[in-house]
Amino acid sequence: MEDLLNRFRTRYTEQLDDLLPDYKEQEIDLYTFCKSTMFNSSCNAVFGRDFPCEAMSKDYARFEQSISCFIKGYPRLIDRDGFQARENVHKYLKTYLADPTAVSRASQLVISHMNSFEQKPEVNDLDNKASYFMGILFASASNVVPAAFWIVAHTLATPGMKEKVRAIIAENYDADSDTFNWEPLFANENLKSLISETLRLHSNITNARLVSEDTEMVIGPNKEKKVVKKGEILLLVSDLVHWDPAVYPEPDKWIAERFLPENAGKLILAEKEWKTYVPWGGGLHMCSGRFFAMNEMVVQLTLMLWYFDITLHEEIPRAYIKERFGLGVAHPTKEMKATIVRREKSALRA
Repeated sequence: MEDLLNRFRTRYTEQLDDLLPDYKEQEIDLYTFCKSTMFNSSCNAVFGRDFPCEAMSKDYARFEQSISCFIKGYPRLIDRDGFQARENVHKYLKTYLADPTAVSRASQLVISHMNSFEQKPEVNDLDNKASYFMGILFASASNVVPAAFWIVAHTLATPGMKEKVRAIIAENYDADSDTFNWEPLFANENLKSLISETLRLHSNITNARLVSEDTEMVIGPNKEKKVVKKGEILLLVSDLVHWDPAVYPEPDKWIAERFLPENAGKLILAEKEWKTYVPWGGGLHMCSGRFFAMNEMVVQLTLMLWYFDITLHEEIPRAYIKERFGLGVAHPTKEMKATIVRREKSALRA
């Protein structure tokens, strides 16, 4: 994971320098800004600098917008633009994977998977590889991109939170070398708590499980008994537990400190937290990229809050779910206008 994190940190810093090279104030849509920087940085971290992140970004966004159509098996005539966007992304991947020099500059994750294909000639063709890595692309970008926006938005919108986070960053920043001590930042309980709270509030995923044997379940406040049969499929929608007031008091409120150890039994009332917090899924099929994603979000929050002053001009928008119900971290319903300006170097030493 260290390889991926180093790549991500480097690329994210470069993007901030490219987009905001001087000390002039700029008007931005915070969601578009976070979306662009996180998507490009995550893709470059995984696939390398030769990967066509910016060229494919519009097609990828359109493909992702239509993901529910693909899952439901809708015919092409229902969403022609979405199907075309998926084909375009697939073509971008085929072109990239056909270039051995470009692939050689990718992360060890990509190189190791490419080596696995070489050992299986029956599936080692460009179409199969492009389809496989389309899944890797989706896993590496689709949830962390909107999550990064919600984290920054809530931190900036909550009185005193920006100052609290900056104080944590300051303890792990060396002004002379302009570097951060990342390990304590990744391990910081306050940062982990506010990220966990953001995912609780905005993740909207569906966990599917095949019942392995007949099981009697007790459901609801009336403790109704229900027998599920072997071979049936159970679906758990994360919102059912993440927004349950019996588990999370004031469930529709973002409380940055909710997941601190001292708040167990106060802001989290579940007897066993792992049963009621499922943004990454659960069991053997829990998201394998969750540790990288958590650290990505710490890096993004750190760099944006430390090097820039951001002023919000609108309230946090509502989350958009509708046809994306159960498909990951929710996107905002509209833009969120803000101004951003680079902090003076003297402020970084204060």
